[in-house]
Amino acid sequence: MVRLVEHAVDRGITFFDSADVYMAGESERLLGEVLTSRRDRVVIATKVGFRPLLPEVLAARVQPYLASALPQGSTGGRLVKRIRAMLTRKDFSAGYLRRSVERSLMRLRTDRIDLLQLHSPSAVAIDRDGALETLERLSDEGKIRFYGLAFATWPQAQSTLRDHGLSTLQLPISLGAPPVVNDILAWARQRGIGVIANQPLRKGRLVHADAAAAIRFVARLPGVSTVIAGTTSIAHLDENIAALDLPSWAEERQS
Repeated sequence: MVRLVEHAVDRGITFFDSADVYMAGESERLLGEVLTSRRDRVVIATKVGFRPLLPEVLAARVQPYLASALPQGSTGGRLVKRIRAMLTRKDFSAGYLRRSVERSLMRLRTDRIDLLQLHSPSAVAIDRDGALETLERLSDEGKIRFYGLAFATWPQAQSTLRDHGLSTLQLPISLGAPPVVNDILAWARQRGIGVIANQPLRKGRLVHADAAAAIRFVARLPGVSTVIAGTTSIAHLDENIAALDLPSWAEERQS
């Protein structure tokens, strides 16, 4: 994984997205290890809001085993969500967000987080718990530069949209996305909010030519600032990068 991240930077990838619960914090530690010497060349984004119910050391041992034991594709993705729900609970209180940011800063080996995102927050966390106000104070203190919201589903994003100081919005976008996604993109464009598209390959259900087309399609949507296409393979990373240079379907029809 170290070589993969190094290769990504060498190929011009500048945006890296993580979360404090990914691999029980090991994802952030890996980025901190690799990107420290490349800090001024990259944008580091992470997510907070899930409180682990297991000690970090134990969770770090359990998660790799679960990842290897679970099936790939949509079935595995659903199981991961169920297991995460059992092992974590959401917490967007000011105290927990602050502690999470301090721990992420240590793991990432940096003095500031370029983009901090609330991890699948509810409307209650935004309106009642004042999570965005906490992020604004953290920004004023220089611990984070920008903040946004990150969602795993379109309905969740639609029901929780707020524009109080947001810089970014992360949500799933791929080929065949429902009309609501266009509405969300238009909402973000009107407010100057950058959109981070995740799950462009539908959690691995798109492969080969479909994958390249999906990445190309999503990256060129008006309002989309960047696309997250996770991989553990240098070859697949190079294929994803190459997909961005291919002509769009409209350009192919005109040629």
